[in-house]
Amino acid sequence: MKQKVIRIIKRLIGHRILVHPIVDANVYDANENSFSGNSLQDSNVLIVGCDETLMRSAECYYKNEGCYVVKLWQGYRELTTEDINEARGDLLGHFDHVVNIIIPDVDHDLLHTDHTYNHRDLERVVYQWLQVESDYLDKNLQRSSLHVVFVKRSMEYLDVVSHSIVSMLRGLAKRLLAHGIVANGVVADEDIPMDAVMQSLMFVTGKYGEVIAGEFINLKK
Repeated sequence: MKQKVIRIIKRLIGHRILVHPIVDANVYDANENSFSGNSLQDSNVLIVGCDETLMRSAECYYKNEGCYVVKLWQGYRELTTEDINEARGDLLGHFDHVVNIIIPDVDHDLLHTDHTYNHRDLERVVYQWLQVESDYLDKNLQRSSLHVVFVKRSMEYLDVVSHSIVSMLRGLAKRLLAHGIVANGVVADEDIPMDAVMQSLMFVTGKYGEVIAGEFINLKK
């Protein structure tokens, strides 16, 4: 009996278990113009948002990183899986990275001006987007990433909405890691230069973003 137990223990100890590294261990070619350590080359990126200027800027930065980029101007409407698949068009493969660019809007504040509840508030919009996007990534890819860029604009309940969105993604990120999805983001004050926002976005989307899963880079002056 004793020998049998010893043999079982030896088999368990000698059993090799392979796991994915927490940090991207690949060695990429040097690129001094890259803000992602050149780790985004040939990635498919979907940019979902409600601000054309920021979306165009993000598109330029991702293309500089060697990505294939599709923009989906969503306004503040509900997102569907069909929207994502239609946006993909003739792109080869699925989207590796999904980026949400969010700008507060007074029509989507937490409450209406008469202090009644707004059923299309920004929190609800972002929650619904993340829900659909997480499902898409989980079904189609083993390793991917999901991001939120939140640029603050004047709104009565801005602080409440901002903290809620940050907390939402943090909680979601804990669940998504088990599915190979890294979720993080960037929060920026209105007076932060656009280049600083975009460079930070490249950083969190690339290999460095794995170590700050569930966290935000908070840009303030």
